[in-house]
Amino acid sequence: MSVESQSIAPHGGMLVNRTVSPNARVEIRARAAHLPGLELTSRGASDLLLPATGAFSPLEGFMNFDTAPVLWSRKPDLYCELRKVLPLEKKLAELSAWITGIRREQAPTRANARKLEWHTKFGLVKLNPLADWSSVEVWEYIRANRVSYNPLHDQNYPSIGCTHCTRPVLPGEDPRAGRWAGFSKTECGLHGKG
Repeated sequence: MSVESQSIAPHGGMLVNRTVSPNARVEIRARAAHLPGLELTSRGASDLLLPATGAFSPLEGFMNFDTAPVLWSRKPDLYCELRKVLPLEKKLAELSAWITGIRREQAPTRANARKLEWHTKFGLVKLNPLADWSSVEVWEYIRANRVSYNPLHDQNYPSIGCTHCTRPVLPGEDPRAGRWAGFSKTECGLHGKG
């Protein structure tokens, strides 16, 4: 699988497929370079990055760093469906189980997550081994085991998504307040029961 600018994000489940700043992309590349089985690639001038699944988006060749904000700012649900949900759905069709980093404390929409579930939308077993972990436990594990993580977490990004839907969280805000700011949207559509 080829990936670019991806690292394991303790906020839950997805490998981050786009970071917010060029400096963060450089740091993630450096951190990920030693991980076995990862091939870091560059996709050319448009800097279109591979989705976390390794599957290609239906927008391949159409949506790049310049055109994505237009769709995202007008129709964020469609943007997430095309950029995240459909590519993951294509990849998951090849599998019988999916392991995520979903945690119950992350959001009310995740409060009832079980460690083992049937995901109707994708038709497979969904494992959430960290469902009952707190943020404190995740970070204790990361530090104790020297696990690589996205450097944006050190810059007030407790929940990281696409470039266009992620901003730093201000003191006192909910950890997911930096996602889809200005919209009523709280999830991308990957983890809902379909």
